[in-house]
Amino acid sequence: VSALDDNDNKTLNTMFARLVNNQDIISKHKPILFSKPKSIDTVIPVSGNKHDDGPWVVLLQDFLSFEECDTLIELANEQGYHQEDDEERTSYNAWCDVGCDEHDTTRNIMTRIAQLLHLSSNGDGGEDHIEHLQIVRYQEGQYYAEHHDFVDTDVLVPPGPRIVTVFLYLNHHDDNGGGGGEMRFTELGMDVVPKKGAALVWPNVLNENPMARDERTMLMTTPVRKGTEYGAYAWIHLRDYRGPAATGCA
Repeated sequence: VSALDDNDNKTLNTMFARLVNNQDIISKHKPILFSKPKSIDTVIPVSGNKHDDGPWVVLLQDFLSFEECDTLIELANEQGYHQEDDEERTSYNAWCDVGCDEHDTTRNIMTRIAQLLHLSSNGDGGEDHIEHLQIVRYQEGQYYAEHHDFVDTDVLVPPGPRIVTVFLYLNHHDDNGGGGGEMRFTELGMDVVPKKGAALVWPNVLNENPMARDERTMLMTTPVRKGTEYGAYAWIHLRDYRGPAATGCA
């Protein structure tokens, strides 16, 4: 089952427009709209009126409780971090899979993400579209160089590409300023500062063609200059991810 369906009016544009037009979401999460397509009207104005003709980039505040943030960090410590042997990415990451994925906190978060984006899969709530959370830790000097979350080879496998990224901020930007670790959208010339409990949401594909990469959402995590930054990636696929992944087909 696809997360998007033109016949059912389920497109990336309708998915994201709901985040900034739905009164319940606005009341609960006070969205900040950093960028949107020019053709779409929204209740929430674009922050600073800088990117009113671009891809969707939305920050939802208080998506996680502080307790949930702290629990994910603890679960990642239990899972164990490893560092990529790659100059492009010097941070540490931990996959929230066996054990971690079954924790009540993780289950609740995955359900809320699926509900937020109106996902559906095999008649359930849509969590099967979401990869296991990847929890990341950036220490001083660590970064993630310019990259894109779209993986070219994903179009060849049953789940299809990562259509949307939800990045969960698990701790605050350094309170004294100068902490670094901003999420920088390099094509948009825009930085998003970490804020504990917030969720940053953006598309990796085009509204008109969800099998094609949206080049405008290239991004990087700037080097952390002070302290440690924690976050978690939730990557949403076009079709069911968990089933094929369990059989090595993702």
